[in-house]
Amino acid sequence: MITYRELNVLINKMTDEQLDCNVTVCLEDDELFPVNHLEINDADQEDDRLDDGHPVLIVFNENS
Repeated sequence: MITYRELNVLINKMTDEQLDCNVTVCLEDDELFPVNHLEINDADQEDDRLDDGHPVLIVFNENS
């Protein structure tokens, strides 16, 4: 696993060209999906599996 702090360090090492790329997730089966947006979890209204305020990258599987 990687924390957002660790991700931030890696992002800060990217080139300008890389920073202009779309954020993409690769699943275990090598299928690639774009990240559609980032949400901040509201445990009271959305998902109580995560702490309140936990950031979540949202991916829509357009194939399903």
